[in-house]
Amino acid sequence: MLMKNILAAFTLAGLSIATPVEDLQERAICPGGGPSHNWCCASATNLNIFFIRGVGSNCRPNLTGGTCSGTRSRPLCCGGNQIVDTQSGNSDVVCTV
Repeated sequence: MLMKNILAAFTLAGLSIATPVEDLQERAICPGGGPSHNWCCASATNLNIFFIRGVGSNCRPNLTGGTCSGTRSRPLCCGGNQIVDTQSGNSDVVCTV
């Protein structure tokens, strides 16, 4: 719960200066991250706010590197570090620098 409050505070504070980063093409493999940093999420957003580079909710690891499908069809690639919250029963992912 504390992690969600911290994330919400950073998101609200940085919305005025945030610039969404949209990938022009889907990448099957994360650059610099490998398969353990590649996720398929129900909802995912690439951001550039402070140290946060992307967030995803209801995610599962994409270990095969294939395209995401079904209810978790949004790809999320964490090129650097990542924070995974599994306490809610679903995996929520925050990509950081």
